[in-house]
Amino acid sequence: MARTVEQAEAWGRANPQRDSGSWKNWCASLMFRAGGFDWSADTATEARQASSITSFDASLAPTGSFHWWDISGITAGHVGMDLVGGGRRIMMATNQLDESWGTAIGTSSVGSYGTHTNATYRGWSHDYVGQHLADSSSHAGDEGIILQQLARHYGYTGPIDGVPGTLTWAALQSALRGFGYGGPVDGVPGINTYRALQTLARQGGYIGPLDSQLGPRTLSALQNIAHS
Repeated sequence: MARTVEQAEAWGRANPQRDSGSWKNWCASLMFRAGGFDWSADTATEARQASSITSFDASLAPTGSFHWWDISGITAGHVGMDLVGGGRRIMMATNQLDESWGTAIGTSSVGSYGTHTNATYRGWSHDYVGQHLADSSSHAGDEGIILQQLARHYGYTGPIDGVPGTLTWAALQSALRGFGYGGPVDGVPGINTYRALQTLARQGGYIGPLDSQLGPRTLSALQNIAHS
């Protein structure tokens, strides 16, 4: 079960070394372990690709969000967990720290980390590989977020802001051609779009009726597909 932000920080402080060694180059492992998550990715770059970037403005990041970087010459990338919001105090595994808790573990800020490294900031997400801290202010469970995350698999390149517009729906309608949707790809959803979404949701574990109602079971299944 995922930890709260406070519990994740306490875990980090209680583990100043990684398996009796340095945390350097193990930032994705730190997020996975400190967060108490069920799954991770081999590198921070892979984890970022499996997460949903919300914004490139670090000042908007809420407590419990995750910040991402690319590092020149290193394919693994970098990730940190925001402990107070706004990118001001981020738990991470690196030697470039404002506050050290042990061997390459502690906190830094988006500004400080960028100043002391050759990293390129790649934005922040509410989720870490589709998972969230227990008390994060994430909206990733909202219907709009789930639909936009799903649409990303089918050509949608807009923001994940929880407000699906015509571009989100057009991408979904195009994909739903193979799931019984025969209407226009006009970005305006109707009962046929919703029914086809439920048909698609069966691939994510939905076993309910095809009644064109996007209820919690349908949305949960669609979220499974979006994060697969």
